[in-house]
Amino acid sequence: MFNIKNIKVSLKINSISLNSVLNDLERNQVLYSIKSNYIIFRKEFVYVLFKPKHLIVNHVNITKIPDVDSIVKSIDFLKSILSSQILEIKSSKVDNITAVYDMNKEIEQFKILDSFKDLYHIKFNKEKFPGLFLKVEFGTFIIFHTGKVNLVGCKDPSNLKLLFSQLLDILK
Repeated sequence: MFNIKNIKVSLKINSISLNSVLNDLERNQVLYSIKSNYIIFRKEFVYVLFKPKHLIVNHVNITKIPDVDSIVKSIDFLKSILSSQILEIKSSKVDNITAVYDMNKEIEQFKILDSFKDLYHIKFNKEKFPGLFLKVEFGTFIIFHTGKVNLVGCKDPSNLKLLFSQLLDILK
C-alpha cells in the first residue's frame, strides 16, 4: 500500500485581521515570515495564511501533514495559536496527497509506455527526468525504473486503495 508522505489542506475561514494574526503569533512566540501576499509559519505543520489587499486573512493552507488522522490536529493547532479570535472554518478540502510505494524491483518504463499510451495520458522524457508520469482519474503516478513510485494529485484519501490497485495492475 502507499505510504503517505504529505497532505495539503486548504481552509476558507471567516475574515480575521492581519494585525491580530501577527499579535497572536508573537504572543505565542511563533516565528513567522511575511512575504508579499502571505505569512508563513512552521510548527509541527506548515501554515500559509494568505493576505489579500485589505489586510484581512480568509484563506489558509496547511501542509506537511503526515497522515489523514493529523488533519484535525493541524486545524486545532491553528485555532489554538490564533486564540484571540473566533476562528470559523467555512470550508476545508484536501488539495493534494503525496504518497510513495516501492516495488523493490526494477520497472521497465518503456514497457509501461508502450502498453498504456492509448489508455492514459503519459509523459516520459528520460533525458530530462527519470520518472514516467502516468495520469489516472484520481491522481498521477511518477514511476521510476528503480521500482519507486510517487503518487501526487490525489484529493480524497478514500481513493488511495483504488489507486494502489490500479498501480499494481499497471505494474504487472
